[in-house]
Amino acid sequence: MLFARRADWKATKPDNLHEPVTSTKGVKVHYTGTRFEPFLEVHALCAMRVKEIQREHMEGKGDSEIDYNLLVCRHGVVFEGRGWREQNAANGNRELNRAHHAVCAPTGSGGYTDVPEKMVRGIQDAIAYLRRHGAGWEIAGHRDGYATQCPGDLLYGHVLNGSLDPGVLWDGGNHIVRGGETLGRISVRYNVPSDYIILANPDDLDASGKVKDGMKLWIPARGVPLKGADPTPGDDATEFQPFPGAKWFHEEPSSPIITAMGERLVAEGCSEYAKGPGPQWSEADRASYAKWQRKLGYAGAKADGWPGETSWEQLRVPYVGQKPGDFEEFPGDAWFHDQPKSRIITAMGKRLVEEGCGHYSKGPGPQWTEADRHSYAVWQRKLGFNGSKADGWPGEYSWDRLQVPEDDD
Repeated sequence: MLFARRADWKATKPDNLHEPVTSTKGVKVHYTGTRFEPFLEVHALCAMRVKEIQREHMEGKGDSEIDYNLLVCRHGVVFEGRGWREQNAANGNRELNRAHHAVCAPTGSGGYTDVPEKMVRGIQDAIAYLRRHGAGWEIAGHRDGYATQCPGDLLYGHVLNGSLDPGVLWDGGNHIVRGGETLGRISVRYNVPSDYIILANPDDLDASGKVKDGMKLWIPARGVPLKGADPTPGDDATEFQPFPGAKWFHEEPSSPIITAMGERLVAEGCSEYAKGPGPQWSEADRASYAKWQRKLGYAGAKADGWPGETSWEQLRVPYVGQKPGDFEEFPGDAWFHDQPKSRIITAMGKRLVEEGCGHYSKGPGPQWTEADRHSYAVWQRKLGFNGSKADGWPGEYSWDRLQVPEDDD
């Protein structure tokens, strides 16, 4: 399973200790019930959303900690809340809280209300994890035994049809590929998702999952965090939103960047919003940003609410896949692997040279070459990537940070 521990999402320390639990009847499934904005589909924002839920519970409700034992994002990552050892505060009362562990899937009543396949798998992983730590076999909804609409009709449908049950749990071990087996067949045999097997065998398997007879594979245990697996995204959707420029904010833009900025301001305790952040820049955004600037120690004209590059970088707004400006959109991974000949490649090369990342003997040209790839790898390393994430093949995040001009005239 992909598991984000409390340190990974920078959880706030609880106000006090909670009652321990050693066993329960099983798990109750929850949702947040609020509107789930489409921009939150970007995985880089999931940890921020969990952090915000903790803040809502501790500051808004006065609870000593986030209410749930575990949470599961749309991408199937299981986030550690209170963990398996402690009584939750989500099921309705002390008796209900002690009877079942609580797992929350932060889907909502508006915006994105669906329950994607990866989220279902992540909930299975969370239940498997809790079963390994004393939870019984029951899988119920929050509404079972308590008057509430939670976890919503769609998610509750999965509770009723049994699709959240992880099934028989494999405890981990080796497998020798024989008889023309495929990774899919191996996955079904052990009830372990194929991509988990790929992650557990980085020296033998790539993303294609192609196996050969005689290959020795480690099949990881279901419901156990994968060792060495990074629950955060890579080059395509990670890190933080580049500073859009001071002028951009004065144009009062409407953009997911503004919503993401507002969510970060709320998480930092700098909210001046009456209804919560939205995509349209407003005076509430400016007042909230001024509060952030004052938190950083600025005063007077330097805390006027208009973002500057230094305060923006310190806010660490998660990357949402959009940027202002007249720059080339990311052409897609496959486009570069086709070794294109295009003015976009020339423009990209010129930007790499400007960033001090050029490894060209004669200068950039329109034909994609190994020199372009080597130069791009230097750029990726400059952004902090390494290993397979700095292989020279452009990803969306690093491309947007490069800001390749649309017109190279």
